[in-house]
Amino acid sequence: MKYFRKIKEYENKIKQKNKGITLVALVITIIILLILAGITLATLTGENGLFVRARQAKQNTLNAQENENLALESYENAINTTLNDSNINKLDKLYIYNNGDENEEVTGGIICSKVNGVYQKNEDNIWLGPGSGNNLQRSKMCTNNKIDTTGYNYLKAELDVENLGTWANRLALYSINGYLSNGDMKVVVGKRPTSIGKNLLITLEISDYQGEYYIGYDIDFYGPVTIYKMWLE
Repeated sequence: MKYFRKIKEYENKIKQKNKGITLVALVITIIILLILAGITLATLTGENGLFVRARQAKQNTLNAQENENLALESYENAINTTLNDSNINKLDKLYIYNNGDENEEVTGGIICSKVNGVYQKNEDNIWLGPGSGNNLQRSKMCTNNKIDTTGYNYLKAELDVENLGTWANRLALYSINGYLSNGDMKVVVGKRPTSIGKNLLITLEISDYQGEYYIGYDIDFYGPVTIYKMWLE
């Protein structure tokens, strides 16, 4: 009887021992799970976590796409500008007058406006002389049409100059047709020759004067000039 009682006590001790091992294992397991959860949470939400990296990657993608759009827009603008410039400047030179050719399709012809001056259209030139008398001995040539200067930077003329004059003698853009009864016209911008000689080139910068103007040349009573060519470029 005593023998069976000892066996029973021994079995109870074994059960209690197994029960203790199970609780310890459970606690250890929970601790390990908490550690893993902490590591996982840090991996996902830390400064270098997956969420942060994902947001950064998304922002970098958006920035790259925006930069690409800006670059494409810039390229498109450059292409359009080139195309527009090529359309505007389809003629490197737009002749107003060229050795006898008045280019009437553009100018509507070249007309004379004068007060006691002399206007002569010769075979290959236009001659403007001061004439005679005590009044204003002026002479002018001017386009009959307004001409669009858009896209052109210079108005140029090739001519002979015999006298520099005192106040006129200039290549000019006009806001009023020069064909007036008193020979007057409003000069918007003009350029006078700086020397006397033959086959001189006068260049008037008109980049700031884009629009429609009458174009021509006028002299005062100290002329004359012989005009061979006049053009826009």
